Amino acid sequence: MTNNNRKSSLFDKETIFLIKLTEGLYRQTELPEAGIDSIDIEKFIKISLSNNLLYYSAEEILKRPALSEQLRDRFQGVISSGKNALQEISKSINEVKAHISDYAIIKTYRGDFMRIGNDIDVLVREGDFDKIEKKFLARDYQIESNSREEKSVGLLRAGQKKIHLHAAVSWCRSSFLDKELIVANLRRVSYNSNEIFIPEVNADALIYLAHINFEPLLFTYAELLYLFRLLPEVDLGFIFNQASKFHWSNTLHRTINLINSLHYFLYGVECIKKERPKLITFKRIRFPYVFSRLHLIRACMEKGLFFYPLKRISKVMNILINHDAYKYIDAPERGIA
Repeated sequence: MTNNNRKSSLFDKETIFLIKLTEGLYRQTELPEAGIDSIDIEKFIKISLSNNLLYYSAEEILKRPALSEQLRDRFQGVISSGKNALQEISKSINEVKAHISDYAIIKTYRGDFMRIGNDIDVLVREGDFDKIEKKFLARDYQIESNSREEKSVGLLRAGQKKIHLHAAVSWCRSSFLDKELIVANLRRVSYNSNEIFIPEVNADALIYLAHINFEPLLFTYAELLYLFRLLPEVDLGFIFNQASKFHWSNTLHRTINLINSLHYFLYGVECIKKERPKLITFKRIRFPYVFSRLHLIRACMEKGLFFYPLKRISKVMNILINHDAYKYIDAPERGIA
């Protein structure tokens, strides 16, 4: 068995097809091609959906000339539904830009491609939070979710994606980086053809890496591709100092090693040349990628999270016993499948 064939044996055919289909978002892998006729289309759609790459995949598939009428109709349906969702996103972003002068959109941008998210996460200054909330409520928004402990509120209006307003970035009632870093030196990027402000690369990386470890406990392939592009730009010493300050530096180190190992497995080179990975030997790879039980336990212990997991004991026990975090995925593109 050749090395590339051995690598491909670690994935199912539908995942290989997704990886090859999305090479334009980053770079070519060492995996062999997988033909569309050899895969289960509905299984592929489910995998693309759970990795937040369904709309992009549909666009790429529809570029293929030799496509059956049945498949063309199936993916045209995805695009038609997706365009409605993209319009809802644009309306919400326009509201944010029109009524919030000082903001950073977080955990939303994954690169310059058409991505459908569940909501628009907007970080504002704590002193402005209540005033901004009242401004949106006066504009006929309804409160969809509310966490006063973590100073966040979900605001919803018909025909738009939810605006998730935050005064802080935290999970498990814990912070993971200095807040002032998030709003300093903001980057202007294009998200679904909308110009938005997002955090600078170090803060952006810390937010993503903390989130995947302490909220969903997994990462999608779309997130992995974005981290592949982002991590070579970060100041490793700086982000490790931040993680050390907030008691998750070992968790961060293991996570970066995992990402580096996946990059080496897919492309034959490290993602971060300065951070030589202790290469992981993979037995099976599935996306979204769920962190190992041992990693999650060590992450909670390092962060001092002993009582918070008890409040989510059903989810915690299911993940630790069954290693099943997939049932908790709230797929952003579920409405277009």
